[in-house]
Amino acid sequence: MVLGLGCLQRKHGGGGLLFLRSYMSIGRWEGSHIVIPRSGVSQQHASIQWVGSHWILRDLGSRNGTVHNGARLEIAEPRTLAPGDELAFGERDEVWRVVDVDPPGLLLVQPESPHEDAIHIAASEAFFPLPSRDDPRITIVRNADGTWCAEGAGDDVVQLATGAVVSILDRRYEVVLPDRTVETSDPHAPIVDDDAELPRFEIEVASDEETAAVTVFVGGWDQPRRAKESVPLYLFAYLARCRREHAAVGSSTDGWLEIEAVCRALGLTREQLGVQVFRVRETLRELDVQDAASVIERRKGWIRTGLDPARLKLLRST
Repeated sequence: MVLGLGCLQRKHGGGGLLFLRSYMSIGRWEGSHIVIPRSGVSQQHASIQWVGSHWILRDLGSRNGTVHNGARLEIAEPRTLAPGDELAFGERDEVWRVVDVDPPGLLLVQPESPHEDAIHIAASEAFFPLPSRDDPRITIVRNADGTWCAEGAGDDVVQLATGAVVSILDRRYEVVLPDRTVETSDPHAPIVDDDAELPRFEIEVASDEETAAVTVFVGGWDQPRRAKESVPLYLFAYLARCRREHAAVGSSTDGWLEIEAVCRALGLTREQLGVQVFRVRETLRELDVQDAASVIERRKGWIRTGLDPARLKLLRST
């Protein structure tokens, strides 16, 4: 099972997956991230921590010990975790299994019940729809600088910060971001630095100005990749056209357009605009475009394509 986020599961007694934060405290103390209310478990028993490339388990001086695959740990001894490892805390039947050891991602947890119905988003995801890809009313986006935001309908863009409590789909969530100080690489960084290797986009607009198709060119690919005509890609074409026009006249707006004006121009509601933004990103991700989230950028009240105008070519279908 590969989930894209580090997680554990209790071996005995059932229970769902428990997704790991950058640092997890384990113990009988009620303030622990993993609370085990059993007499054989110390108040501050053990910890699990992401150290940039892997997870490590440590015993914090517990009375009855921490066991990793049958071997008891020395106090503060770091032990690297791998899928399938079994961890025991204080009592023989208090066993947890390591399910996944991918880096920590974004967690949205309900303050009143942090281990129930949490939303977990892998660090490798540039954008994530809620409640589902078929009904993307909210899109969680990882920005190019590593920050996260929640895009709703129209101009509703909320920056996400650790500890903040936000309302998403009528439920309250506390935001838990991965600790960026221990990240060793950015999964959304371009594979190469050479501008010649960055993708170029040829957007073909239908004669009825209702749909568009896109072809992506990258020097390292054997051949261009094409997405067939669709209505959402016309939004991409519209934003690309405006970005190029702004660049041609030296506009200081740098391609940013008021969302309300875009909705009027394209005959869209704010909800429809949000769905189309998600569909454009999804289409380009399916073409293996790096950082497809930045193809369309949003901030409160504004929208644009984040691509350099020099990488955009517009054609009209005949």
